[in-house]
Amino acid sequence: CSSGGNAGLAGVFAANKLNVPITVYLPSSTPDYISQRLKNQGANVVVKGDVWIVADEAAQEACKEEGYGYIPPFEHPLLWEGHASMVHEIHQDLSKRGETKAPDLMVVAVGGGGMLNGVIQGLKEVGWESTKVLGVETVGADCLNQSFKAGHLVGLSEITSIAKTLGAKSPSPTALQHV
Repeated sequence: CSSGGNAGLAGVFAANKLNVPITVYLPSSTPDYISQRLKNQGANVVVKGDVWIVADEAAQEACKEEGYGYIPPFEHPLLWEGHASMVHEIHQDLSKRGETKAPDLMVVAVGGGGMLNGVIQGLKEVGWESTKVLGVETVGADCLNQSFKAGHLVGLSEITSIAKTLGAKSPSPTALQHV
């Protein structure tokens, strides 16, 4: 899989549970402690490029050449199901406290849009369709905002944000359908 850190940590956790190997492709902008943590947990770590998309392209290419499976970073229903579980947990916690009103707003980091897709799915599943969702992006990694403005998917020419590991050059097509 490719990652700026968090997806790699989730991937190595799952790989360990399934007792299968995992290679995580990281950009050089990923902090060293994340790379070391991945290695300590058993991942093979490959550093490619200075932004996440370059690492992702390298992961996809390696899977083609070596015949391994590719774990997509944000455009897959199973990922959204996992992200939707956060909303289910919030719903359960609020219900235990006797709070029945849906939240007015949920703020979600966009990146490539996977978490956004999952949160929207979760809101529908628990009956909180009235909850507004605010997707946030950093300037210089705002692929969803740029796509929304254009009215179609666009690719950023480069990630110029200081938060390089959060940036996708193009968002999830499903996320664009949500805005």
